[in-house]
Amino acid sequence: MTLTLTLREQPDVALDAEALTPDRLVGDIAALPLWHGKERTRVGEFFEVAGSGDDVRVEGDLSRVKYVGAGMTAGRLTVAGDVGAHAGAGMRGGELHVEGDAGDHAGAGMRGGRLVVRGSAGRGLGAGERMRGGEIVVHGDAGAQAGAGLRRGLIAVGGRAGDAVGLRMLAGTIVALGGVGRHAGAGMRRGSIVTTAAEPLSTFTFSCVYRPSYLRLYLRRLQALGLPVTDEQVDGRYARWSGDGLELRRGEILILEAA
Repeated sequence: MTLTLTLREQPDVALDAEALTPDRLVGDIAALPLWHGKERTRVGEFFEVAGSGDDVRVEGDLSRVKYVGAGMTAGRLTVAGDVGAHAGAGMRGGELHVEGDAGDHAGAGMRGGRLVVRGSAGRGLGAGERMRGGEIVVHGDAGAQAGAGLRRGLIAVGGRAGDAVGLRMLAGTIVALGGVGRHAGAGMRRGSIVTTAAEPLSTFTFSCVYRPSYLRLYLRRLQALGLPVTDEQVDGRYARWSGDGLELRRGEILILEAA
C-alpha cells in the first residue's frame, strides 16, 4: 500500500521537511515536526495524509520544501512535482524519485541509495557536502559545480552540466551526455568525467584516444535507467585528457570523438 502526502498550500517561506522519508513517516504522521522558517510546525499543518507503508508519494509543488528524503535509508519516496533544495541529502539507502525539477544541492553528502530526477537539477548536484556513495541520475540538465568534491559514487546527467563540473573531485564518476561548461575537473585528484563536449583546462594533458572497456558497462546501465545513451556513445572512441596537472594528473576527462 502507498502512503500519500498531499501539500495543502505553498509555504510562505522555506519549509524544512527532514521528516519526509519512509524511515520517519511512522506512527502519528500528522504530528511529526517540521520547521516553517524559524517556526516549529507539524506535517498535518501542511499535508493531508492518507494510506500507509514504506512506498511514499508526496504530491504538489514542493519547490519551497527543503530536505525531502534527506537521510533516508530504505524504502521508496516519490515526489510528484518539483522539489526544493537538498533533496536526498545524506541518503544512505532506498530510492528517491523526483518527477519534476530538483533545487540546489540535491544529493549532497549521499552515502548510498539512488536519487532520480526526471527534470533538471540546480547548482551543486551531489555537492556542498562531499558525496561518498550512491547514484544520482538526472534526465535533464544540471547547474554549476555538479559533483564538486565527489569522493565515491556515480552522477549521470542526460543533458548538459554547467561550469566547474567535478571541481576538486577525489574519485568517482560523472557522466554528462550533453556536454559540460567551463573549467571541468578543475583541481580534481582522481576520478573520471565522461562527456560528449568539453574544453579541457590548460592544466590537462592529452593522453590518447581509445575505447574504455569499463565505460561500456556504465553506459549500458544508464540506458537501462532511461537516459538517452546512444550506440555511438557506447561503442565510440574517447579522447582521454589527464589532469588536473596541479594535482599530479591522476584524474581524467573522456570526450567522445566525433564520428
